Amino acid sequence: MTDNPSLAPPDAPPEAPKKAKNIASPGKIKQAERRLMAFDLRKAHLSYRKIAVEMKKKPGFEKYSEGLAYKDVTEELARLNSKLGDKVEDVRRLELERLDELGEIFFEKVKSKGTAYALEAYLMIMEKRNRLLGLEVKEQTRNLNFDVSKLTNEQLERIASGEDPISVLATTSQSGA
Repeated sequence: MTDNPSLAPPDAPPEAPKKAKNIASPGKIKQAERRLMAFDLRKAHLSYRKIAVEMKKKPGFEKYSEGLAYKDVTEELARLNSKLGDKVEDVRRLELERLDELGEIFFEKVKSKGTAYALEAYLMIMEKRNRLLGLEVKEQTRNLNFDVSKLTNEQLERIASGEDPISVLATTSQSGA
């Protein structure tokens, strides 16, 4: 028989479905317990060689090796990291949604009222959002002393979209001169 049913001869009987792996079999449970024991010993700063020595003292683990200690510890660590990684991504998504909602509110305030507070808040939100996404963020100058009410809507939108306020003002003053 072939694994690919489309390559099987037309008169061949259909293959029986493969059995699902039993993740709670006694062997899998023993393996998970063994990995946890090895991981706990590694957390206690034992070398893989010493983990193997300690594990061999336990009934049923007389053939435990340094290589198996390494494999058990790294696989348990990978499992824990994967589990943690999923939670981190969930939190990151939630935080991004919150920042996006706040960003919308302050972007509208920047466009409509143009207050320094709204602009400052919006820039802080965008900075936090970019850090959360791992994007490079330019160091921003805080407490700029300029009258936001004298900025044009175009300038406010450029600043709100993430452009450096100093460069927006410099470009505007050069072109207006």
